[in-house]
Parts: sequence; structure tokens; C-alpha cells
Amino acid sequence: MSRSTSRAAGDLTQHTSRLVGYALVAIFLMALDQRGQYLDRFHQAVRHLTEPVLLAIEAPIRWAGAGSDWLRSTQALLQQNEDLTETVRQQQAAALSLDALVEENKELRALLGLDAAAEQEFITARVISVDLNPFSHRVVIDRGQRHGIVTGLAVVDQGGLVGQVDTVTALTASVILITDPDHALPVRVARTADVTLAYGGGLDNDLSLPDLPMNMDLVIGDELITSGLGGVFPPGLPVARIEAIDRPEGQSFAVASATPFGQHDRSRFVMVVKEQRQTPEPATETDEPSEADPLQVDSPETAPADGGEQSTESAVSGNG
Repeated sequence: MSRSTSRAAGDLTQHTSRLVGYALVAIFLMALDQRGQYLDRFHQAVRHLTEPVLLAIEAPIRWAGAGSDWLRSTQALLQQNEDLTETVRQQQAAALSLDALVEENKELRALLGLDAAAEQEFITARVISVDLNPFSHRVVIDRGQRHGIVTGLAVVDQGGLVGQVDTVTALTASVILITDPDHALPVRVARTADVTLAYGGGLDNDLSLPDLPMNMDLVIGDELITSGLGGVFPPGLPVARIEAIDRPEGQSFAVASATPFGQHDRSRFVMVVKEQRQTPEPATETDEPSEADPLQVDSPETAPADGGEQSTESAVSGNG
């Protein structure tokens, strides 16, 4: 019994001494690593050795993902190409009928003796600066007097009317947007042809129509276009869509608000609209009538003269 107890006590002492020794070694290694950063170096070495293996394992996965993305993007591009091709076909078909309408319009204007319609020229410009003042909606474009820009020209983007050229320098121009509170625009309701004024809404980035008759035929969704009145804006340019109408009781006028079609706050490129009116060539009058004209008659002044000469000759022959 005493031998087993002493043996157990010896084993316990031996295990305890080993545990203490391991603890001292661990503390020593921790202190040594704290000074020399040996463990971090070991980790870096292992990472460098295992990195090619990890990359080789991940390569098929990455290639499969890239191939899948390429297939999806290719399919999307093919679908987009088909859509654009169909759009081009439809626009070409519409352009054929448009050309016929233009020629018919010219013939009708010629028959009625009206001036030729103005031809529009579009000058593409880049927006290089935006006014950060919330009460002043203006942008600066990289086209100026050298490019044919003058004050008052209309500015549009892919959506519709954006603004109007305000000031011009040699290489740049400042454009006041239609949402500026100091800007007013004569517009026409496309559905009813009613004419009114649209004012810039300022902070709301919309248009305000405050002077509408109470009985005016106007509904939400009506589209506004430029009326052409005043000769500043070409007629027919898309402007905005009616979003809200308020007809307060006891008031003389109704009030409406409209959202512009143009993306004036997001457009990077705009187009300046120039109108070139064709002046008819003056007819040149010739002093000598054409010999081939079958309707040519003698002037009233020469007729009596010829008659007088004939009477004089007859009188002389009679006396003879």
C-alpha cells in the first residue's frame, strides 16, 4: 500500500515538473517571439509556400465564374444589338415618311406664299460646370462664340428642352435651366393646343404653371411642348409632363406642376439648337421681254406712234 502511494506521488511530481517545464519553455518562446517576431516570419514563410497551391485550387473556380460572366454579358450585348437594330429599322421607316411630309410641307408653303420653315442645326456640347447654388439652376458648356453659339439659343438633351443660352464667351457659354426660378417659358398643351407660361420651380426641380384658368382642359399626364411664341424657342420641343393640378375654391386661377423631360441634373452632354431660316431668292426682272413669249404685246406708247406715222404717209400719198 505504501509502495503504490509513493509511486503515485512520484508520478504526480514528475507530471507536475514536466508541466512547469513546458510552461517555462512556452513563456520563454513567447518572450523570444515578442522580441524577434519569429512566429510572424514563420507564418509568412508558410503563406508564401502555400499561396501557389491555393491559387491553383481557386483558378478553376475563378475561370468558371469569368466564363459565366462573359456568357451573360455576351447574351446581353447580343440582345441589346438586336433591340438597337430593330429601333434603327423603325426609325428609318419613320424617316422615309418624314421626308415625304417635309417635301409636302415645302410645296404647301410655296403654294400659300409662306416663308420656308426654319432648318434646325444641333451643336453638341459637354457640360463642364454646374452651379451648386440651389436657388440658381445654371450649367456651363464647352462651346462658345467660336462655335456659333449666341445668346438665347435653346438647349436640349435626349429627353427634351433643358434650358437657354444666357451668356456667351469665346469658348464657353452659360445655360440657364428651365427649372431656374427666374426663367419663364411659353408652352403649349400637346393634347388641347392651349397656351400658357411655365415658370421654374427652383428647389423642387420642376415647373410651375400658376396662371391657369379654372375651366382649362388640363389633366394629369398631359405633355407640354414649346409653343414657338416670341420666336425664342423652336415650336414643338418636348418640355414636361403634368404631375399635379390644384383648383382651390374661391380662387381665380388654378395651379399645376410639371416634371421636365430633360435630365438637366444628370446630363453630361447637351445639344444647342440653331435655326437657319431660308430666305427666298428675289425674282430678277428683265427689261427686255423674251422673244419666245407668245403673250408679248406692243406697249401702249408705241401703238399711237405707229398709227400716227401710217396716217402721215397716207396723207402725203393722198396729196400727191
